[in-house]
Amino acid sequence: MTPYERARKTGPCRLRRRAGRRSVRAMEFACPSLPPARRRPSVAAVLAVAAALAGACDEAAPAASEGSRGDFVIEGAFEPPGPKLGDNVLSVEVTDLEGEPVTGAVVTVTPFMPAHGHGSPETPAVVDVGGGRYRADNVVLHMPGTWQLTLRAVVGARAGERVVGFELGE
Repeated sequence: MTPYERARKTGPCRLRRRAGRRSVRAMEFACPSLPPARRRPSVAAVLAVAAALAGACDEAAPAASEGSRGDFVIEGAFEPPGPKLGDNVLSVEVTDLEGEPVTGAVVTVTPFMPAHGHGSPETPAVVDVGGGRYRADNVVLHMPGTWQLTLRAVVGARAGERVVGFELGE
C-alpha cells in the first residue's frame, strides 16, 4: 500500500510520518487543514537542532594542556623543528619531578584530531635512546588542522602525561 493510499484509508491527520518525500506529500494530502509549518519542521527548528548538536560536540572535545601531569615531566620536540604533513620524528625527554632522567619507561605518543574525532592511521614506534631520552618514529599527521599529541610515560606504578596541541598547516 502506498503512502497516498494509506492516507486516504486512515482519514485526515492520522498518517504516521515516515522517511521520504512520498510520505510527506501523503501527509499534506491527509491533513490539508494543518498549516505548512505543522506539516514539516521549519528551517529555524532544523538550524536550532544543528547548532545545539554542534555545541555539544565542541564541549565534548578535550582541551589541550601545555603542562605535564603525574609523576614525570615530559618534553617533546619535532626533529627537524615544526610538524609537517606526513611522517614526523619526535624527540621525547622524560624526567622525574626533581629533574633526574627517567630510564626504562614505556613511552607512548598518540596523535589525535579533536575536531574530527580520530587519530593517526599509524602507531608511532618509540625507542629508548638512553639518559631519559626517547625517539618516536612514524608520527604520521595525515591532514591539516588542529592536532593533539598525548605523550605518556609509565614506569611500574608511576606515570606521567602531557597533552600538547598545535595547528598543522597545508
